[in-house]
Amino acid sequence: MIRRMKKQTKFVLFLTCVGFVLFQSACLKTRAQLKEEEDSSRSEQTSKADLSRQSAVDELKSEFNRMGSRLEELERAQHNERDTEKMKKLEERIQELEAAQMKMLEALKKVEGSIPPPDPVDSYKKGLEDFKAGRLDEALKQFTVYLAHPDGKYKQDALFYRGETYFGLKQYKKAIVDFSKFPETYHSSDYLPKALLKVALSFEALGMKDDSAAFYQELFDKYPKTPEGKTARQKILASQGKSKSGKKQP
Repeated sequence: MIRRMKKQTKFVLFLTCVGFVLFQSACLKTRAQLKEEEDSSRSEQTSKADLSRQSAVDELKSEFNRMGSRLEELERAQHNERDTEKMKKLEERIQELEAAQMKMLEALKKVEGSIPPPDPVDSYKKGLEDFKAGRLDEALKQFTVYLAHPDGKYKQDALFYRGETYFGLKQYKKAIVDFSKFPETYHSSDYLPKALLKVALSFEALGMKDDSAAFYQELFDKYPKTPEGKTARQKILASQGKSKSGKKQP
């Protein structure tokens, strides 16, 4: 009676594992069909589909690990069993479970292979969207992810807007680091006057007046006709006015 119950239990386990693989495959097929039928928000749909596939991968991995644990239990039972007939039955069940485990491993590899690598451009676009919406913390994460990619065609844009994000978060030292890369690296960038102004404003916010004045002067000398250059001139004149008014009268 006990032998029959064990046999039934192991057979149910085998059917459950195989059924789980088939069920996951059917779910993935349904998600793929739904993805093709949807027309709006392509990038959002892609992200959701990727998350769904990743969820399936995680579930398969979890089931695969549980199956491995069950195999170990059966193998231990086999070593402890003395009856030849029972040992033979256990060996058959172990072989069946190993076969099911191999099928699940193949399904797992197939699902993992269907998940495309994330597109870094999506991170930049999401960061810009968050920045414009005032979600600065989220924007900072997205710009940082994009800038970690070696070949980004929006690298200057992402660098500038991450500097703007740092500035908006009042993390002025980090903003200076990002904005300073424009005069150091991107000498002909359209962002250069804006970056110089933000460096000067960041130093001013930190109370570093001499550094701030040096950047205002550089900005005015190089780009006097730009809006940023005109702002720098006003800052310089205001500083000179304060300096004169601060002198003691003879």
